[in-house]
Amino acid sequence: GRMHLVGRDADAERVLAVIADGHRLITVTGPGGVGKTRLATEIGHRTLHQFAGAVLYVPLELTTDATTAIAAIAARAGWEVTDEAAVGDTVRAELARRPTLVVLDNCEQIADLGAAVHDLLTACPDLVVVATSRRPLGLAAERLVELGPLQVPAPDDAVRAIAESEAVTVLVAAARLRTPDFAVTAANAADLARLCDQLDGLPLALELAAARLHLVTPGEMTGLLERRFDLLAHDAPDRSPHHRRLYATIDWSYQLLDADDRRCFDMLGVFAGGFTLDAAAAVAGTDTLTMLATVDRLVDHHLVHPLSSAGAERRFDLLESIREFARTQLVDGGRLADARDAHAQWAIATAEEWGAAFTDGARQLAATDVFEAERANFRAALGHLVEGGPGEAAQRLATAHWRYWISHGAIAEGVRW
Repeated sequence: GRMHLVGRDADAERVLAVIADGHRLITVTGPGGVGKTRLATEIGHRTLHQFAGAVLYVPLELTTDATTAIAAIAARAGWEVTDEAAVGDTVRAELARRPTLVVLDNCEQIADLGAAVHDLLTACPDLVVVATSRRPLGLAAERLVELGPLQVPAPDDAVRAIAESEAVTVLVAAARLRTPDFAVTAANAADLARLCDQLDGLPLALELAAARLHLVTPGEMTGLLERRFDLLAHDAPDRSPHHRRLYATIDWSYQLLDADDRRCFDMLGVFAGGFTLDAAAAVAGTDTLTMLATVDRLVDHHLVHPLSSAGAERRFDLLESIREFARTQLVDGGRLADARDAHAQWAIATAEEWGAAFTDGARQLAATDVFEAERANFRAALGHLVEGGPGEAAQRLATAHWRYWISHGAIAEGVRW
């Protein structure tokens, strides 16, 4: 399931060296689309042995406060929290038991996270935290590893130097997923260098562009994107040029989808923590086979990525920058509330079906798997339903949870909802 980390070996080594030096809070910073998440998951893989398997990956992109972030650590680890108020105590006690590495991914929107992480590090002497964020957490003990764009060659470099540069290596690796014999040649080398420069050497932008190189030459793509960037430049004056270009690259990839695929893709912006094909089909109001074809195309175009799944069903997800883009489409089209309603309806149906299965010995394990896998989705749906003034729908979703909450020591969370 995991992609090889192209062009980032040196950065992975940098982070590992900082950990080896005894630093316990490392924040990987850098703009959206630069590859922070992928680097963080790679660090998790490479430190598994060192931490005897005690490595937790905790995605926080939909979390806005520190309390929920700490609860997410417990949820990810499967620790039974008997009392919501004591979730911090539980997490501190568990993390203090043995050396553990915790990856906190996408932290920039959580204002009070720094203080919470400081408390954890103080209470747990063998804890190491690797955070990814567009900006530092702001603690004295924090060691920053700034992730810059990949190194971009000059158009007049030698063909071989262009082919061996980081950015072109990533571009070619992504293009080969679609066109296995794609290669750097004397004819296309300068254009590839220009394309990488235009895309700021951002891995996400490079992959999105590469997924279309079977349709146009690198030279043609440079021209097409140039127009797209100009078109969108005046659109978002509050964003950095780099963010605008990433947005424009996602938008360009998006515009090349047909209307049905676009509509389905937009709806995927409401999921949290990934989705199955059945879930995506239910929320988009289509059938699973149609959704399979759509998701296959979206994976092809790097707008969706498969998650390595432990469970029976394949799961997929969107990178944070791409989810932001999808949600923006929903907001601009006035469709966010409808999409969230559809997501909540799916959550109710799924939770009711599997909540009842807890009483059936043969299906109990499967039911637990579903509630674990969909925990972030169910929470997002509950949040949406409660926001709208808690009514029957919110009550149904919460009620469907009760056996799961009791059997997983989450009674306080249940009572709070």
